[in-house]
Amino acid sequence: MNDTDRGCIVNRPSHSCVTESMDSWRTTNRHETALPYGSISFVMKNPMRICSSFAATLAIAWLIFISPVVHADASPAPTKIFLLIGQSNMAGRAKLEKGDDQPIANVWLLTDKTKWEPAANPFNKYASNRKKLSMQRIGPGFGFVLNLKKTMSQEQIGIIANARGGTKIEEWVKGKPLYDNTIKRMAALKKHSGGQDVKLAGVLWHQGEGNRHDKEYLVKLKKLIASLRADLKQPDLPFIAGKIAKESVINDLLDKLPASVPHTAVVRVDGYKLFDGVHFDRQTQLTIGKRYADAYLKLIKAK
Repeated sequence: MNDTDRGCIVNRPSHSCVTESMDSWRTTNRHETALPYGSISFVMKNPMRICSSFAATLAIAWLIFISPVVHADASPAPTKIFLLIGQSNMAGRAKLEKGDDQPIANVWLLTDKTKWEPAANPFNKYASNRKKLSMQRIGPGFGFVLNLKKTMSQEQIGIIANARGGTKIEEWVKGKPLYDNTIKRMAALKKHSGGQDVKLAGVLWHQGEGNRHDKEYLVKLKKLIASLRADLKQPDLPFIAGKIAKESVINDLLDKLPASVPHTAVVRVDGYKLFDGVHFDRQTQLTIGKRYADAYLKLIKAK
């Protein structure tokens, strides 16, 4: 800093403008005043004007300094929040490609600390009961938000991913950890929102490989939907289920879901590719994600 351009002594604890008595000033000419302060001398032109100008400059600089901090600490407020639950194909096992781990504009992911952060793959990294982090990769949620954004460009989309691979639907009933921890995350979000009710825009469900031959699957799924709607106090909560790979009784039963439970839809998976005989590859996940988005938009349009 050029000392002759400042009307205050910056190494003073208060950073205040010098207000020493006139007796301590040494006049050098009609227009300039010199002030000795220790080993430093200041030459001031029109001291009062410089002090006022410096104070204004300091105030502006402070506002500029704190503005980014306030912005960074401010929590976003997603306008459409979706819950993603199920087993491994919802958690995602497809490998990420370059750029897949970058934040997605206007999409937010709920962390395990109940904070919203810019969403980036893998979405399931903060799931309450997930398996090890390295197993969490690309799921249908990625394609879902990319396509939903095209229609809902003005919305801030929130994602709560809480899937766990290798689970059966019996593990998702009320009273079991997977279900209860999902509800706890919603309760924590309400608390962090000042006690205001947090409404979901929809639930995306992809599970069934663990119940492939279960002829009672539809009954169990209807019970899960009823529990979610009751506990979240959303009787018309949209619920979209995805079919599983290969022929199974599950897929036949899922076809009956929309006719038996209002505000539900089913996503097909035809044309899929499995990279390991069980899990959808990246392109399939993107395609299924788009189908989830299309199903959701059709569902809310019909309400």
